[in-house]
Amino acid sequence: MAIGVVVTLGYLVVQIRQNNKMLSSSVYGSWVVTANQTLELLAVHAEPLAAMYEGTRSFNSLTPVEQRIHTAYFVGVMNVYEAAYFNYLDGAIQQTMHDAKCRNLVRLFRTTPLLRESWSRGSSELFDDRFVDYVEHEVFSKIEATA
Repeated sequence: MAIGVVVTLGYLVVQIRQNNKMLSSSVYGSWVVTANQTLELLAVHAEPLAAMYEGTRSFNSLTPVEQRIHTAYFVGVMNVYEAAYFNYLDGAIQQTMHDAKCRNLVRLFRTTPLLRESWSRGSSELFDDRFVDYVEHEVFSKIEATA
């Protein structure tokens, strides 16, 4: 009987590990799909690309339609980072992937000067408070440390 319990527990451990690997793969796959859809939109349509770039320089210079396009792009990108952050906290992604996404987010904020303005305009209404805190304390402190 004890052997049966040990075998069953061993089987369950293997199943849980496989399930965790499949979950991680699924999480990463959803990021890739979201990122690729955004890139395809920007590659095919000149207007969203122009609005995205111009919006990083001067949001107020955009037309109302361009402001909506820029905001949608910004929210979409940040949703991917927010998902990555919470999947990291839940243990669905490894530290190395989290660190890579954090470096990308630091680079994104550093290379697009008005992104912080976009962030301050709506982050508390659009994103979970824990993610807002992470960006404003962890990410922004890394930007300031490398400035």
